[in-house]
Amino acid sequence: MSSANMSLVKIKITLDSDKAPEPQPESGEHILVQVVPLVDLHETLLEYSEKDGYMVDARLMHLSIGISG
Repeated sequence: MSSANMSLVKIKITLDSDKAPEPQPESGEHILVQVVPLVDLHETLLEYSEKDGYMVDARLMHLSIGISG
């Protein structure tokens, strides 16, 4: 057993096809938006995880591992 908590929220959002959502970083936070094809997601995250000053969220990394098979 684990004491970890996880919530799943599923929402449907309709956006104009030419508009991407804009990040709203908190104070001291830097968010880089980069669109990557799913087939390249894992390799791209690995490249970022090896760069100084970059940190990849573990949940996103695990998702990319699952997608890459």
